[in-house]
Amino acid sequence: MKIEDLRDSMLGCYDSPVVQTPNIDRLARKSVLFKKAYCQFPVRNPSRSSILTGLRPDMTGILDNVKALFHENPDVVTLPAVFKDSGYYTARVGKVFHGTGEHDDPKAWVEKFDFDDNEIADNTIRPHTSLAYRPAAPETYFLRQVANA
Repeated sequence: MKIEDLRDSMLGCYDSPVVQTPNIDRLARKSVLFKKAYCQFPVRNPSRSSILTGLRPDMTGILDNVKALFHENPDVVTLPAVFKDSGYYTARVGKVFHGTGEHDDPKAWVEKFDFDDNEIADNTIRPHTSLAYRPAAPETYFLRQVANA
């Protein structure tokens, strides 16, 4: 799970006095909870590209927020694509890479959820399925059902 721009003060597991996040807190109790965070580069696109490929920014050539990872590295394999190719259900809500379009990895997702502010306000967000998908395991089907609930 990758979340963009979520500060630790917005989660109960990080002792937020206001925000209640019981499901995330339960997951945190069963997981490794990181108390310090470091990034690969002082701007977003190189850091995201590095985390999602396992390559340092100097190896990807992505050193700013303008260049697209796949323009510079057309054959690079990303972490979400490895999960998808291994039979996992992968979905993108909004941006995971540095935006959508040329910055996105079209081979990584079973489903893409792109929406604008009107869809959020009207509660009419719908998936934009890019691939025909057949679940590889019963737990994958369960994840799809939970996501659609």
